[in-house]
Amino acid sequence: MMNLENKQDKTLIDSLELLGLLDNSEDECLSTQFECKHDTRAFHCHSLKETRLKQQGKTQARRRLLITCAVCLIFMIGEVIGGYAAHSLSIMTDAAHLLTDFGSISISLFSLWISSKPPSKRLTFGWHRSEVLGALLSVLSIWTVTVVLVLFAVQRLISDDYEIHSDIMMITAACAVVLNIFLAFILHQSPVRHSHSHGLTEEHSNTSVRAAFIHVLGDLLQSLGVLLAATIIYFRPEWKIADPICTFLFSLFVLGTTFTILKDIFKILMEGK
Repeated sequence: MMNLENKQDKTLIDSLELLGLLDNSEDECLSTQFECKHDTRAFHCHSLKETRLKQQGKTQARRRLLITCAVCLIFMIGEVIGGYAAHSLSIMTDAAHLLTDFGSISISLFSLWISSKPPSKRLTFGWHRSEVLGALLSVLSIWTVTVVLVLFAVQRLISDDYEIHSDIMMITAACAVVLNIFLAFILHQSPVRHSHSHGLTEEHSNTSVRAAFIHVLGDLLQSLGVLLAATIIYFRPEWKIADPICTFLFSLFVLGTTFTILKDIFKILMEGK
């Protein structure tokens, strides 16, 4: 009777897999359950419902990250155009911060896809370190852009030969604030909890989405700072020095946030703790 039940269970798994209703993780989980359900040893395996919830959470996280990544890219281009039209370096620095967000979110999306690939004979560890290499490339490119903007800001302070179109600067900064609030709304997620077989609760909130949410909050603060500087210059044009000063402050902010990423990268590459 027990053998007949096990055969029926395995037949069910094969049928679900054939129809495409069961992925590899669910197949492995169910197979282990059916093989071990009569074992006397304590064993724990996620149920099919829990596995589906996890898969649904990953899909939702990927969708949120894709939307955020696309919006970041579009408005980053818009800020570069607006900063060039307004002759504002602080808006350019804000665009560089958007580049940080775009790079980190793109790497998160890439890692979600590439990490699912199985190891090979040449890559026995798999593709997990690709996220680290992508993050390193992103940090180096952001630092290059930031250094160039700082050099332009120093040149402006020395020559004092520049003009800020505060109205364009203010409109661009206001749009950036609205955009970041919109992105924060997209990325904000309430933790989804479900009862576990032994009474515990588990939170299905994706780490990549939360990290992107923190990035967007930081960019929102920077956009508010640019809007404040634009307002000051609009009412007091002689205080145009606020633009290069904001560039210095925001450059330090960008370098500070990416420095922690760089520290984590070297820790991983050097097998540190």
